[in-house]
Amino acid sequence: MVSRRVPWLQSARSIDYLNIGLIVLSLLVALRLPFELFLFSYAVLGPLHYLTEINWLRERQFFSPGRRDALWLTALTLLIFLSFLSTEFLRASSSDPHPFLRRYPELLSAARFLEQSGSAFVFSALMVSLVFVLIPPGRGRLLWILPILAVALALRHQVWYAMLFGMFVPTLVHVGVFTGLFMLYGAVKNRSLPGFLSVGALILAVLIILNLSPKVFAGRELGGATLQSYFSSKFQYLNLALFQLLAPAHKVRQYLQEHMPWAFLNTVYGWRIQTLIAFAYTYHYLNWFSKTGIIRWHQVPRPRLAAAFFIWVVAVVLYFYNYYWGLVALFFLSMLHVFLEFPLNIQSARGLLRAAARRQAPTTP
Repeated sequence: MVSRRVPWLQSARSIDYLNIGLIVLSLLVALRLPFELFLFSYAVLGPLHYLTEINWLRERQFFSPGRRDALWLTALTLLIFLSFLSTEFLRASSSDPHPFLRRYPELLSAARFLEQSGSAFVFSALMVSLVFVLIPPGRGRLLWILPILAVALALRHQVWYAMLFGMFVPTLVHVGVFTGLFMLYGAVKNRSLPGFLSVGALILAVLIILNLSPKVFAGRELGGATLQSYFSSKFQYLNLALFQLLAPAHKVRQYLQEHMPWAFLNTVYGWRIQTLIAFAYTYHYLNWFSKTGIIRWHQVPRPRLAAAFFIWVVAVVLYFYNYYWGLVALFFLSMLHVFLEFPLNIQSARGLLRAAARRQAPTTP
């Protein structure tokens, strides 16, 4: 039972009720302004979330027993950042390769290798985090890590692998599945009915979005400025992947063959998919900030907290000045917080499995 002396926002039960309200709020705004809400949340709430969570994870040794575990994940983040830069550079010079690349073809080969290996770096970070959590620090870890890296690179040309790890894990799995997993772990750990209700509300919101009547989106038209900013975010590729996954096959073929490449964004499928993305990202950020009194992410050395807020202000200004350059400048931090959170995600999953095993264990007479 929660003591009356505990402030409202430090009560786990009250935070669970607050999160139900935040789910409803995120859903309602996402239904009305899915593209605008995402662009705002990603530019304003996102950078503050990255910076404060990285500080918080550092104070807790990134939920991994090894002192150098975070260095592995940081190195993999650097590789995926180089993969992103290579992808952007190759797209920009696809019709006319840069003279520098024509002069040094080995650099062109390296850029193409990095472009094709983004999914391998995400897979490696997730699997290496699993090794960090399950195996104590020591040389024996390399016997697991090296094969993981080999398998990760060997699979990089598989379409399902690229879509799952290159597209979904660092985006919707991170903001949706892992957020729900963390909420469920908290509900189980605290035996909180409001906690279970908040998890149910999250699942219900997703089901509502996926089953909305087409009439909800009737007459919607995406404006030019908003569309341009959304293209700058590069999230249209996530929309396309979800369109191919969720829409009927004949509809996918129709829009990819008969229309402009991104015309599906202005269809019922496009608006429904974007509503899901906007809801997932916005609630993910709000969920983090709602737990300030519980996980105390603000209780880090003041110089680091001040530096985080300064970088956040600069990031927001940059996003509003030019959304694309904001994305480029913050991409490393964005992926770093995803990778550094993997051990915590695995710890939460392990905690749920242990709780399930205890419930199923036979009782002694």
